[in-house]
Amino acid sequence: MKLQLCTSLLSVFVFLAIPALADNLLHNPPGKAWTGRKTLTWLDGKNEIRYVDVYVPKLYKKAKGGLPVVMWFMGSRRNVRKDYHYIGLSYEDCGIAPYAEKNGFMLVVIDQKHIDDKGWGMLDDDDRDETLTLDVLSYLKKTFPVDAGRVYLWGISAGGKLSQVLAAKHSDLFAAVISFSGVIDDLDSQWGKDFSERIRQSARKFPIQHWQTAGDYENLIKNMPYMLRLYRGNGHRVEFVWLDNPPGKVLKHEWYAELYNQRMWDWCKQFQIGKEVEGTADEHR
Repeated sequence: MKLQLCTSLLSVFVFLAIPALADNLLHNPPGKAWTGRKTLTWLDGKNEIRYVDVYVPKLYKKAKGGLPVVMWFMGSRRNVRKDYHYIGLSYEDCGIAPYAEKNGFMLVVIDQKHIDDKGWGMLDDDDRDETLTLDVLSYLKKTFPVDAGRVYLWGISAGGKLSQVLAAKHSDLFAAVISFSGVIDDLDSQWGKDFSERIRQSARKFPIQHWQTAGDYENLIKNMPYMLRLYRGNGHRVEFVWLDNPPGKVLKHEWYAELYNQRMWDWCKQFQIGKEVEGTADEHR
């Protein structure tokens, strides 16, 4: 009897000590350490180690109605471990984290696949980025008082495209999208056609804001009108934001976080699944 009791207690202890093995979570900081920036280590669908950086605001337990979440995706083949400063995401200076703290939202940044150098998987057979994103979100909902109706996707370039695909495929999970230069490169390619069809099939017509600069790649600027027509023609609330070059700087397909993070958050926070904002919006600066 004592042996059975000890065995049962040991099983309970192991289960509590590693509650997320089913989600392939390898490293999980203790609960008392969960404020500021923490890094989780995950195994993705091909058993590759992936890093997930999470910034939790200090007053997250006092968030009224739960904690909003911003999931951020960088451009293709950019490794989150070494490219913070390239994308303006540095937690130490002008990145998104200070705005997460100021506005009380959780920031989640998922590292790309860095072994096969394929960037993000979106519309192909390699769906581990999609699966990992959903696993991370599920884990955070179980661990924190997350407001499930206020989860937002932000991304640049390929990360902007991924954000749109995720929102279209799982429109019940993501309240709004902000895409910086996330434009179809080749409208006539099969990938471009598949992407367009995925947007058309979106069950919920999620709102989206497209951002772009004068220094962006030529084909992305050329194809932006198509993106706006695609969303507008299929019932989405879509807005276009043109970011002018600041004095002494030229914005070339990269982010200067201090110029837009607050604007992005102020736009997103008005949207909540189940409480849609009425009306439409058009292009603006």
